[in-house]
Amino acid sequence: MDVCSETLAVVLAGGIGSRLAPLTRRRAKPAVPFAGAFRIVDFTLLNCLQSGLSRILVLTQYQADSVHRHLRRNWAPWTGRPDGTITPVSPNSLPGTSSYRGTADAVYQNLDAILRSGARWVLILSGDHIYRMDYSGMIRAHQQSDAVATVACTDVPLAAARRFGVVTADTAGRVVDFHEKPNQPQAISGHPRRALVSMGIYVFSTEGLIRILNNDHGSSFSGHDFGQDIFPSLIRTQPVYAWHAGSGSNQKTPFYWRDVGTIDAYHRASMDMLKPDSLLDLTCSAWTVCGYAPTGCPDRSDDASSERAGSVQQSLLCPRVVTDGAAVTRSILSADVTVEPGAAVTNSIVFDGATIGAGACIRNCIVEEAVDIPPGMRIGTPGDRPPPGCTVSETGITVVTPECRFPEPWQIDTVAPMVSAVS
Repeated sequence: MDVCSETLAVVLAGGIGSRLAPLTRRRAKPAVPFAGAFRIVDFTLLNCLQSGLSRILVLTQYQADSVHRHLRRNWAPWTGRPDGTITPVSPNSLPGTSSYRGTADAVYQNLDAILRSGARWVLILSGDHIYRMDYSGMIRAHQQSDAVATVACTDVPLAAARRFGVVTADTAGRVVDFHEKPNQPQAISGHPRRALVSMGIYVFSTEGLIRILNNDHGSSFSGHDFGQDIFPSLIRTQPVYAWHAGSGSNQKTPFYWRDVGTIDAYHRASMDMLKPDSLLDLTCSAWTVCGYAPTGCPDRSDDASSERAGSVQQSLLCPRVVTDGAAVTRSILSADVTVEPGAAVTNSIVFDGATIGAGACIRNCIVEEAVDIPPGMRIGTPGDRPPPGCTVSETGITVVTPECRFPEPWQIDTVAPMVSAVS
């Protein structure tokens, strides 16, 4: 029997995502829009289904309804099945519980569901990264080893490793050190500018996981987190192995993984989707094979489009987007976005239902749902000060939310209609 048919996937989708604020002010991090039609958690779910995993628990907590609502609306063929292929669970739906105290505690509180599944192995997944991965190879590697746990890893620049659990493994792949978000990450031997980090993806046997979580639950010194507590303690006494997800021998398909934990990382990963050689296929054919029913997969425009749509280049446009007489360049427009005549949108992401007023110019921006940017407004262009209430990232990405206070129309300098792309 294939190992995936005997594996239960547990997706941790309850994170606050404070570093991604203000995009996480009204929604959980896994429910943040990505690439127009999708949410961050969608990529983990698609990986599960394409890996042959048909039983998936989605554990939610912070702003849980934002994830549940998305699952009901867009994953109905899977959440509505009698066998509960995708089952969302929040702490307040469990008797006697109010909140999860950490990632390990979230899984501990759902041990009854894990036991009822009859699964021999449990695959624990982070629901807040953008990536493409076939989990079957990792599960098989774990099955064939003597490991009590297997951790999926990839290498990142040393300076970026401070945001992750940093792993040190010996030549056989056994983990000998694990530090969660260290100030001074350990470089990979022979590669002084790279570090091996945990992807937040773990495989356990069901029996072993239950034993480990019961021991952790009884500890008064634990914070009940896999990265902070479970693995640093576990590697001292039991074999834990690193599985390098980026290795060519471990991947049937091209490997792609991006952390989107900050505004800058989120914007960079979004712009990756606009590259002609992007390793993530966002076409409907890639998603409907799994029964996914998005609001509408985006269409790619690599060249200037028709006169009706204005000038649209290197962008993703979702259904019901209107760009009459506007210039859109290297941008992602979600469903029901309107860019009025003479407006210019460059290097930006615009969420559902937002309007960019006539003659407005936005650059390096993320515009929240249903925000109306006034005609003639300029945001993110050199020399422009962002309106009060906007958030500006370290690299200058401006997040425009409903809390932003725009000047009155008579205070905005009139700009000439812009019908060509801004480079």
